[in-house]
Amino acid sequence: MSGENTAWIKVADQEAEALAQLLATNGRCVMVIVIGAESDPAGSTYVLHAAAGNTKGAHLRQFIAGVERKLEWLKSKLVRRG
Repeated sequence: MSGENTAWIKVADQEAEALAQLLATNGRCVMVIVIGAESDPAGSTYVLHAAAGNTKGAHLRQFIAGVERKLEWLKSKLVRRG
């Protein structure tokens, strides 16, 4: 992994944590995911990600189900653009 990728992953981690802390007020269960993707001229794609939050148990299962639904939505949107 290049130094640049390591730096971007660190930024993603910091941003995810900061937003999770901001949103987790009044006992809220939150999860923040940061995802970035980059393609180089050779056609290789690199994905970086970070996650932070305080979600556990049933809340985490609901969160995962919601992320899976959103991923399907994102896939269909990207396919329409392509």
